[in-house]
Amino acid sequence: MRYGFVKKKIVRIGVYYALIPFGFAIIIDAIEGRHWCKSAVIGLWALIALSTLNNFAAFADTAFDLSVAFLKAFDLIGVNYVAASVVICVILPAVIAVWLVAVLLRKRVATSKVKVATAKPSN
Repeated sequence: MRYGFVKKKIVRIGVYYALIPFGFAIIIDAIEGRHWCKSAVIGLWALIALSTLNNFAAFADTAFDLSVAFLKAFDLIGVNYVAASVVICVILPAVIAVWLVAVLLRKRVATSKVKVATAKPSN
C-alpha cells in the first residue's frame, strides 16, 4: 500500500471521527454552558491515541475500511457508495451543524432578551 493513500486515510479518519465530532461538542457545550462534551471527545481520542500509539496507521486503516463497508451496505436499499458517502459524510454533518448553530443562536437571543428585560433603568 502506498504511503500517500495511508496518509489520506489517516486525515479522513481525523476529520470525520475527531474534528467534526469535536466541532459538534464545542457547539453543544456552548448551548449547555458546560465543558463535558469537549472533555469526552478529547478523553476518547486520548484513549484511542494511547492504545494505538505503536500503530495509529493500522487503526486508521481499519476504521476507514469499516466506514467504507458501512457506506457500501446502503447498496441493499438501492443507494450506491458515492451517494451514501455524500449524504452521510457531507450533507448529514452539515445539517447537524446548521441545526446546532441555530439552537445556539436561539438560546443566545433568548438569553439576551432576558437580560434586557431584567435590567434596571439607570437614573
